[in-house]
Amino acid sequence: MLQELRNPGSPASTREWLRHIPEWIVVREVHVIEDPKLGELDPGERQAIQLAKDEKADLLLMDERAGVAVARGRGLLVTGTLGVLLRGAAVGLVDIDIALAALQATAFRCTPGLIEEVKRRARE
Repeated sequence: MLQELRNPGSPASTREWLRHIPEWIVVREVHVIEDPKLGELDPGERQAIQLAKDEKADLLLMDERAGVAVARGRGLLVTGTLGVLLRGAAVGLVDIDIALAALQATAFRCTPGLIEEVKRRARE
């Protein structure tokens, strides 16, 4: 959800990036259907799941555990930020150490053990 990225609490670099959104990004308004399970989620997760269903998306990028569980329960294939980085590293598009260091400098949260696991898997 664009509003989440524009939140004063989001990193300054994110808010600055939003001032010049690349042309290939399409921002759409999503109308979420009333659903008790979606109601438990934040607006961004609700809209992402609804949009993925509407567009018959091949893959949904989501890191929030509750949202991932709901999305998978609806038959969506879901990966998180770390999964995207792993896939990028596997095809030579991402230097995993640089990407993880940059990610850790943001508001992204995960355990040090998970970071080490991602590094290990990227080297396999």
